[in-house]
Amino acid sequence: MSQSNGGWHAAGRADQLALDSIVQRRVAGRKLVIGRVKDGYFAIDDACPHAGASLGFGTLEGNGLVCPLHGWEFDVFSGECAMFGARVNPHPIRVVGDILEVQL
Repeated sequence: MSQSNGGWHAAGRADQLALDSIVQRRVAGRKLVIGRVKDGYFAIDDACPHAGASLGFGTLEGNGLVCPLHGWEFDVFSGECAMFGARVNPHPIRVVGDILEVQL
């Protein structure tokens, strides 16, 4: 599920991602967390920079994704962790027809 067009890669069907949910996906060889919140869809790298925990096992709190290991909270759109100055990489995401595409 990873055809490329200008750096855009298919990452799943938009209609299969419920509001306030996340999924883990491997897209073009990268492990990502893809999710949907009230403000839209997002895609970020699936590793906490603190200890490498999978953010895909974390929990959503509004636009924040909380690391399951130590509770660091990352903004799902900017990738920033306000409390600790850490950051994960966010990736542009769009819906084309009914397919989510991530730009890497």
